[in-house]
This record gives sequence, C-alpha cells and structure tokens, in this order.
Amino acid sequence: MTIPFAKLFPALVISIFTLIGIILTAWLAQPVEEVSITRFFAQAISAVVLWVWICLLSVVRGWKKRNYERLFMLGVGLFYFSLVGGFLSELYLFDTYLTVFCRDITQAVGLALMAYGSFHCVSRNLAERAKLERMASHDDLTHILNRRAFMISAQKQFERAKTDHSPYCLVLMDVDDFKRINDQYGHKAGDETLSAFANYLKNSVRQSDIVCRWGGDEFVVLLANANEQVGEEFAKRIQAMLKVYGGDRGCQALTISIGISVYHHDDISVEDALHRADEAMFTVKHDHKNAISVN
Repeated sequence: MTIPFAKLFPALVISIFTLIGIILTAWLAQPVEEVSITRFFAQAISAVVLWVWICLLSVVRGWKKRNYERLFMLGVGLFYFSLVGGFLSELYLFDTYLTVFCRDITQAVGLALMAYGSFHCVSRNLAERAKLERMASHDDLTHILNRRAFMISAQKQFERAKTDHSPYCLVLMDVDDFKRINDQYGHKAGDETLSAFANYLKNSVRQSDIVCRWGGDEFVVLLANANEQVGEEFAKRIQAMLKVYGGDRGCQALTISIGISVYHHDDISVEDALHRADEAMFTVKHDHKNAISVN
C-alpha cells in the first residue's frame, strides 16, 4: 500500500530539523571551559528535544484545522518543558547560551499558545452556547420565537401590565386551508409560505412587540401598549398583505382567520388572554374564515 507523501511530509520535516539540531548542538552547545562527555550529551539531548518541539509546533495540524484544544495542550507542554529546563539548569547540567535561549523561546511560545488556545476555546464555547440557546427559543423553519419562549416573554409583559396598568393586545392567526397549499404546491412551497409570512410579521411590528409561531400554521403576535383598535388595524394590514403575496406568486390569495383579545385587569395570567383570542379565532374558522373576531 502506497503512503501519500502529504502524510510523510511532517515526519520528514521533523527528521531534517532534528538532524540540524544535533549538528548545531555538537558545534555550538559546548561551553568554553572543558566539559565531560556526560555533560556534553546532556546538552545535545536537551537541544535536540527542544528542536523537535519547535518542529512539531511548525507542523501542528491544530493550527490549520482550528483545533484550539490541541494548541492549548501544546502550549502547556512547551511551558512545562521550559520549567523542567530551568530546574535542570539550576543543577548545572546545561548552562550554555544556546540552551538558555531555547528554554526562554520555548517558554514564550508555550505561554502564547496557551493564551491563544484558551481565548479561542472560550470564544467558541460562548458562541456555541448562544447558538444552542437560540435553537431552544426559536422555531427552526421561521426563525421566530417558539411557543415556550413566547410564553416566557408574554408572561413578563403581563406582569408589567399589572404593575404599570399598560394595555397589550394578542393577535392569534391561522392560515386558512394550509393543507391545500401543501397538497397543491408541495411541502417546500408550504414551508416557504410560512417563512415569508413570519418574515413579514417580524418586519411589521415594533421592537417592543413579540412574534411567535404558535404551532403548525398558527402565529401569535403580542402588541405592547396597544388597545383593541390597534390590534384590529394590525390584523387588517396583515390580511391585505396576504392578498398581495398570493397575487405576486400567481396563485390563489392566502387568507387567515384572526382572533384578537386585549388585556383585562382581572386576568390571572397571560393564558387567559390567549384563551379568549383562541375562542375568537375558532369562531371565525367555524363560521366563514378570512375574518377578524375580537373577544
């Protein structure tokens, strides 16, 4: 079996630099005063090991593949090796300028790799955590809040309304005959329709409002500091948009059934207003669809 040259290249580089390190050690690592053979070989071996570490650093695959854990561990190894070198130098095993220089370089490189690797590991972990938190709170298809995240935000708005006596309005929407869209145009077209509708909802509300995919083809919007009139105007604007959307795509205009409820001072939780909005929407769905009902 033939081994690719690309896999042999790092080992070849290490071997070449190791050989160069041995030659340089034999020439430069000797102190001026007469030394013993044992001391000379101790210097030679230490210099060779340092050269191998430097060669490994130059070909480490972690840098190319952004393997920051590997870089961090390499930095720890280099720093630890420099500490061992300093301890041995105190015992006068090797005290040439070359070995001291290599030890200091190794320590500096080790600290740099530890800092670089740990910084990027922490940054990546924070980014992955933020991504997981977003996945847990947002709908995969439409990228708006899911039901669980909406209930948490809506309950906070309810508690704020209880304290500040500021009204809010819930608009619950259901796309009429959405199954027909999937059957006639395919599920991909259905997903695109829901995504486009959700995107329009996001662009149609204020920063203080909350948009959510309630489930399936149902969406809910919480309009902060809004009364019944504001809720109806918003619902009519959404219905008008759907007619334009259907015409632009050359298909039958989409319609939605909408139920609206407003905050009552005697509500125990936000679920009370949601229940009233759901009843209003169910009334529209049962009667003639494509209409607005306020409860």
